[in-house]
Amino acid sequence: MLLLDDLLRDLKYGFRMARNAKLISFAVVLTLALGIGINSGVFTLINGMLLRPRTDSDPATFARLYAQYWSRGNPREFGGQFSVAAYRALASQTRVLNELAAWRTDRALIEEDSTGTLALEVSCNFFSVYGLTHAKTGRLFRSDECTPGAEAPVVVLSEEEWRDRFAGDPGILGKAILLNRESFTVIGVVPADFSGRLRGPGIWIPYTMQHRLTGNEDIFHADKAPSLWLEGRLRSPGTRDRLAAEANVMVARVATTDPDLKQRVFVTSGALIEDPAVRADRYWILVLIVTGAMLLLLVSCASGAVLLLSRASAPSIIARAIRSLYDPVGL
Repeated sequence: MLLLDDLLRDLKYGFRMARNAKLISFAVVLTLALGIGINSGVFTLINGMLLRPRTDSDPATFARLYAQYWSRGNPREFGGQFSVAAYRALASQTRVLNELAAWRTDRALIEEDSTGTLALEVSCNFFSVYGLTHAKTGRLFRSDECTPGAEAPVVVLSEEEWRDRFAGDPGILGKAILLNRESFTVIGVVPADFSGRLRGPGIWIPYTMQHRLTGNEDIFHADKAPSLWLEGRLRSPGTRDRLAAEANVMVARVATTDPDLKQRVFVTSGALIEDPAVRADRYWILVLIVTGAMLLLLVSCASGAVLLLSRASAPSIIARAIRSLYDPVGL
C-alpha cells in the first residue's frame, strides 16, 4: 500500500507540474511520442519486410524453395530458380507438400500505355498456395488453362490495375485487352490485399502463355533451363527440413543443360531474411537498422531531458538575474 500511495502522490505531482508548464510538457510528450512512434514503425517494417513470410494465410505451412548451382567446383548464378523439368518432378513425387506452385516475372505493356506493368506468369494453383480461393470479381485460373500446349490467353488483373487503367469498368470481365500487342481475355480481378503480389500491383497470366506474352522461346520447350520460382504448402508445420532433403534427392535425378551442373535445394519460410542471397549479410542488416532506431530513440529521450532540465534551471537563473539588478557588485 505504501508503494501505491507513493505512486499516486508522484502522479499527482507530475500532473500539477505539467499543468503549470503546459508548453514544455507538450514539447516533451511530442518529442518522446515521435521517437517511440518512429521506432515502432521501423520495427513493424522490419517484421513485415524481412521476418515474415509473404503470405498471411497459415504462414507456418508456407515454404519457398531455392536452388543453388555449381559446375566443376565453380558457382553458377541462376537466381535460385528451377527448371520446368525439376518443377514437374517435385510436384508429382513430393510426399511432404500438399501442393507446389511455380511462377516467373516479366514486363507487359497494357493496351497503348508505354509504362510497363509487372506480369507474373504462374501455375494455376498459385493463388491457392497463397490462400486465395475466390477472385474479387470473376474467377481465377482453371487447371486446364495451365496444361502445356494449351492456348489459354486469359489474364487476371489486380484491383489497382482494374481501377487505375480501366477506371473500375464493371464490364471488364470477358473483355479482350492487349498485352504486348497480344490479345488476352480478362477473367477476374484479384483483391488489393492479396499477399501473393511481388512488388505492388500487377497482372497474372498462365505460365503456359509466357511465349505468347514475351515472344521468347517457350520455357516448356527448354525445360532443362532454370526459369521458375517455386513455393508450396507443407502437409504439416515444421517439415521444411524434410522437404529440403526430399527435394535434393529428386532434383539430383533431373537432367540439366550441363552434365557437370550440380544443384542443391534450400527451403525457407518465405521471409526475405532467410533468402540465401541475404542470409550472409542478415546480421549486419539487422544491427544497422536496430542501431539507427535506438540512436533515434536516444536522441528523443535526450531532447526531452534537456527541455526538463532547462525548465528546472530557469527559476534559479531568473533569481540570480534579479539579485544582480539590486546588488550589481555582489555585496
